[in-house]
Amino acid sequence: MKKILGRKGLLYLILDKDLCEKKSVNIFNLAEKSAKTGVDFLQLRFAKDENDRKIVEFASKIKKITKKYGSIFIVNNRVDIALAADADGVHLGETDILETTARKIMGRKFIIGRTIHTIPEAKKARQEIIDYISVGPVFATETKPYLNPLGINKTKKILVLSKKPAFVIGGINLSNIKKLKEAKISCVALSRGISLEKNIIKTVEKIKAILN
Repeated sequence: MKKILGRKGLLYLILDKDLCEKKSVNIFNLAEKSAKTGVDFLQLRFAKDENDRKIVEFASKIKKITKKYGSIFIVNNRVDIALAADADGVHLGETDILETTARKIMGRKFIIGRTIHTIPEAKKARQEIIDYISVGPVFATETKPYLNPLGINKTKKILVLSKKPAFVIGGINLSNIKKLKEAKISCVALSRGISLEKNIIKTVEKIKAILN
């Protein structure tokens, strides 16, 4: 499973439960179309005050979809939810449990990732027992408007310093993804750039074609 990390042209979709509910997007339909069309990683993001029992059931349904198409399923923040839903890994934020603790709980076979925003964090990540990082936001993003965009040049510097398999994230869509490809960045993570598009399949196909 981890062998896929480090390849070029990987596409990572964040399934934002709150966003989908606000925009009346069927998240299971989104997951199905995305995984079927070639999205490599799907991450479930949900509010921290969600009912645990319900979110496990929710995550388990998405796991069945990703398993059907061979995509990798990641749960955001919560190691316990990831394990209960038989996910392939967890993505940790700044205030979540330490990656060393997550590794003790989950074991070696599970994928652990985390987000990097700064050069010092990138240097620190070299010593951490994580499998991948997401670097951003490269562009301005509505998801986290309080974060200043890194821009392409600083993002590339962080990618080099981290020495980890990495995805670039933040405000990426069909209108700017070619700029990343021209900068020789080919592994990207999107949320709104796929989730809110009218034609999910065509959008994924276009993005994959650009990345590859």
